[in-house]
Amino acid sequence: MVRGGSSSDGSVHLYHHERALMVGAYRLRRADVSSPTAFHSWREALIPSLREALGVSAAFPPPAPRWTVLDGREDDGVVRRLLHVEIAPSLVMPVYVLHRAGLSSPRRAVVALHGHGGGGKDAVAGVMDLPEVEGAVGRYRYDYGKALARRGYVVFCPDLRGFGRRRLFPGDDLLGSDCLALQGGAISQGRSLLGEWIHDLVLLARVIGEVPPAGPGGIGVCGFSGGGLAALFFGIFEEKVEAVVVSGYFHSFRDAAYRTNLCACNMLPRVWRWVEMGDLGALLAPRLFIVESGTEDPLNGPRGIADVYEQVEYTKAAYRLIGMEEKFHHVIFEGGHRWDGDGVYPLLMEWFPPEVS
Repeated sequence: MVRGGSSSDGSVHLYHHERALMVGAYRLRRADVSSPTAFHSWREALIPSLREALGVSAAFPPPAPRWTVLDGREDDGVVRRLLHVEIAPSLVMPVYVLHRAGLSSPRRAVVALHGHGGGGKDAVAGVMDLPEVEGAVGRYRYDYGKALARRGYVVFCPDLRGFGRRRLFPGDDLLGSDCLALQGGAISQGRSLLGEWIHDLVLLARVIGEVPPAGPGGIGVCGFSGGGLAALFFGIFEEKVEAVVVSGYFHSFRDAAYRTNLCACNMLPRVWRWVEMGDLGALLAPRLFIVESGTEDPLNGPRGIADVYEQVEYTKAAYRLIGMEEKFHHVIFEGGHRWDGDGVYPLLMEWFPPEVS
C-alpha cells in the first residue's frame, strides 16, 4: 500500500484515515513549560504513564542479572569482548564490549544501539565478517560504537530483541528483523517491543559498572534510526543515563512517522496521542542531549528538516526554562539517512568526557 495519498478510485489511504482520527487527540499531554514547577509536575506524571503504556515491568528497576564474559580479541587497536547478560531464565542478551587496547584506568561507558539493516550489534561494533554488514557500515557510517571506543569510552553494543543473534529462528537473515512478530506478541499481552528493549537495557545498566574497564557512575547512550528511538526512551526511564545522542530519529510522529517510518517497532500504544517527539526530548532535561539530523534524510517526512526544527523547539523550550539550554544541542549535516558523527563526537567528549574524574 502506498501511504500518504489517494488511490485512482478516490479511496483514502491509511495516513489520511489515521490523521483524521488524531484531530482533537494530539499532544494531549504536551510539555508544560509555563513554569519550572509546572514542568516538574508534568514530567513526574508522564513518565509512569509512558511506562504503563509501553508495558515496562512494574518491578522497576529490576535486580542485577547474572552475566558472563565469553571471549575477547583485538582488532585494529580496539579490544572486543562478548558479554552475555541473562535477562530471563535461559534467555540471554549478547553484547559486544569495546575499548582501546592497553586501557587500564576506569572509563565512562556508552551504550551504542543499532537500528535496522546492520545485523544488530555487528555493524555498530565494526565487526565486518560478512560483506552485508560491511555494506551497511559503508552506507550508514554504522560503526559508531567502534569510533567511540577509539575515543576512549568503554562501549557496550547489544543485540536488541529481534535483531542479530536474537532473531526468532537460527539461520534467519542477519540483516533482517522480527519486529512485526515480536510487536504483535507483545501488544497482545499488554506490552510493546520497545518496552521489551527497555527492560533489557535497564538490566544491562545494572551490569555495566561491574565490567572493567568501565567505571562506576553515570553512563551515556547513543543510537541511529531505530536505535535513536531506543536511546531516547532508555534515557527517559534509566536514571543512570547522563548523556543521550539520537541520530536520524527526531522527526514528528504525526507528519513524519506515519508516512515514512512504519516498521512495527515504532508503534507506541497511546503515546502518539499524548506527546510529540519534542515532548519526549524535554523529559531528558537537564541531562546532556544531542540530536543529529541530515538535511536530506527522507525519514524527516514531507516537510523535510523543518519538521525536525519544530520538534527541537519543543525540547529547547524545556531546557531554556530550567536554565540548561547549553546541555541541548542540535547537530545538522548535509546528507541523508545515516550517522554522521563529525559534530557529535566533539560535543560528547566536551560534556561527557571518557575519563572518570
